Amino acid sequence: MKLRLEPTDEYMHDLEEASNFNESMYFNVFDPNERVGGFLRLGNRANEHYAEMTTCLYLPDGRVAFMFSRPEISDNDAFDSGGMRFEVIEPFETLRVTYKGKVALLDDPLHMANPRKAFTENPWVDAEVELAYRGVSPMWGGEPVNDDGSQRIGGVALEDGEYRNIDRATVETEWEGADAYHRTIRAKAHTAEREYEIEGSVLNLIPLRNRRTTADGEQLVTRISEGMTEWRWDGRTGYGLSEYLDQIVDGKPAGLTT
Repeated sequence: MKLRLEPTDEYMHDLEEASNFNESMYFNVFDPNERVGGFLRLGNRANEHYAEMTTCLYLPDGRVAFMFSRPEISDNDAFDSGGMRFEVIEPFETLRVTYKGKVALLDDPLHMANPRKAFTENPWVDAEVELAYRGVSPMWGGEPVNDDGSQRIGGVALEDGEYRNIDRATVETEWEGADAYHRTIRAKAHTAEREYEIEGSVLNLIPLRNRRTTADGEQLVTRISEGMTEWRWDGRTGYGLSEYLDQIVDGKPAGLTT
């Protein structure tokens, strides 16, 4: 698949007429020495007059600091609302991320399965985040220019300074607890040059939730399990998020598999 990626794509785009127009940026981070990490996101829904702001910080002692809000906005001129701000210093090279505001401090991150209860029964504290992102590898991604609507299983592997296209992949998951959260992941990815086998162990996990109503009034619930994960491949160890989206039907994930 051909992809178009231009330096101008790092900046804000013109506000389109679609009622559900949503421009967003997302950043994640993990410090293996301090055992602290997290992710931050802003999504501008300017035609609906609000932004979606998420701050999630995984702490060394197993607690998670979390905040979600929908601050009012009137345009798509910047990512700057709800105490969060994203700045492009140099496209593809340097970006700055800051947040200053309140977070709920969760002794048990799984309490976020019930957001109302989690926000009312856990303490609130002040938080401040300052991050500088510096590009260290070639950019990959962009806007598809020949998408035919077929199923896509893919990605890339960066090895020896070269991106290799993944043409097929499989994922096996071990689940934990009555609510079946993902805890161990085994992935195989194939490129024209080789096959990769990667193992992941979730260090800490918080379940988020998206609810929406269809045109015929049906209530749909998606559980978004965000796991800060230790990844192992070929004697190397790295850290990053594993995200599972499960449709919840009758209180259980509908597509639970091994």
